[in-house]
Amino acid sequence: KKVEETEGLVKEVLTLLHKTLLLKRDGAYKVSDLREKLIAPPYGIPSCNLAILAAVAIRHDVKKLRWVGNNVDSDFSVNLANAFLADSKIGIRLFEFSSKQLALLHEVGFLLKTPKQLNQSSHEFSNEAAKSLREFVKNQPDSVKRSSQLQSETKDLVKFLQSVPTKNSQDLADYLLNLLGLENKSSPEITNLSPSLLKNLLDDFDRIINDKEFLIKQTWQTSYPKTLPEKIELLDRLTHENSTHQAKKLAFLIEHYKDPATVKVDELSGLILNKPCIDCNDVEIGQCQGKLEALFSYHPPLSLPLLITPPQLLPNQIAEPQVVEPKQNLITSLRQQIKGSNLPAEEIKQVLQQLLHDYTEF
Repeated sequence: KKVEETEGLVKEVLTLLHKTLLLKRDGAYKVSDLREKLIAPPYGIPSCNLAILAAVAIRHDVKKLRWVGNNVDSDFSVNLANAFLADSKIGIRLFEFSSKQLALLHEVGFLLKTPKQLNQSSHEFSNEAAKSLREFVKNQPDSVKRSSQLQSETKDLVKFLQSVPTKNSQDLADYLLNLLGLENKSSPEITNLSPSLLKNLLDDFDRIINDKEFLIKQTWQTSYPKTLPEKIELLDRLTHENSTHQAKKLAFLIEHYKDPATVKVDELSGLILNKPCIDCNDVEIGQCQGKLEALFSYHPPLSLPLLITPPQLLPNQIAEPQVVEPKQNLITSLRQQIKGSNLPAEEIKQVLQQLLHDYTEF
C-alpha cells in the first residue's frame, strides 16, 4: 500500500515520516530530531520500530534521497537504521533538480555522450551527466589543467571541481549556470543557449593540446631544410663521428620523415624532453622549441691532433716509445679542445652536461 492508502494512526505516522524526510530544504535534515519527536508523547513509538516505519513511508522515493554524514554506508537500509539511533549525526536530503538544472545537465550529458538507460528518469540521467563532467575534467592531463593558456572560465571550472570534489550534482549545476551566465535565463533559453557555451568550455582542453602540438611541429617544419643540398649538409653535420647521440637521432627523424608535415610530435618532444607532448607544461614546450631549433644548427666539435711533449733525454739515453692509454688520450684531447674554445666556464659546464646526457641515453 501507498501512504495515502493507509488509515488511522498508522496513516498519520507514515504521513509525518514521508513529509518530513522528503521535505525540500537548503541543507540536510538530522533524522535523530525526528526520532525524539516520535518516541515522545503523543506518539510514544518504540525507537526500534522507527526505521521500519520510515522504510514503509519512503519506499517509493528512495532514489530521490541522499544521506549526509561522516559515517554514511553504501547500503540505504543500514543508513536508515543508523540515522534513527540516539544522538546520530546522519542527515538526509531530497535529491531533486530544478528545471533549470535539468535543462543544463541534459545538454552536458548529450555533449559528453553520457549513456541513457531504459526507463531512466530525467533526474537520474542528470546525475549521471554531472558524474560524466567530473570524470571528463579529472581525466585531462595535469599539464593541460595547469596551462596558463586556458580560458578563465575553464580555469574556474577546474578549480571548482578540484577544491570541492564531493559537492553534489545540484551544486555543480548551479555553479555551471553562473559560470556560463545563464542563472537568470528560463529553462527553454538554457536549452537553446547552453550547447554552444558548453562546447566552447569543454573544447578548451583539446585546444590546449592542439596548440602544444602545433608549436612544436611548426618549429620542426620551419627548421627543416628547404633544399636537397641543405639537407645533405645538415645530415653530414648531424651524423659526424663526433656528433652527439641526440644530433644523430635528429638525423634519423629527418631521413625517416621525407615529408616534414607527417612527423609525429611525440617523437620530437621525446627527442628533446624524453616525454610525450601532452605531458609537457607551457615552459617545457618553449624549451622544446628552443632546443629543437638549436639542434638544427648543430655543428660537431672539431678533432684536434693530440700533442704530447716528449720528455727531456739525458746524454746517451735512448728515448722509449710513449704508450698513451685510450682514456688518458681522450681526457687530454678534451682538455685541449676546451682550452682552445675560449668559452666562458658556465658554457663549458653546459657543454659537458649535454655530453654526459647524450651518453647516459645509451
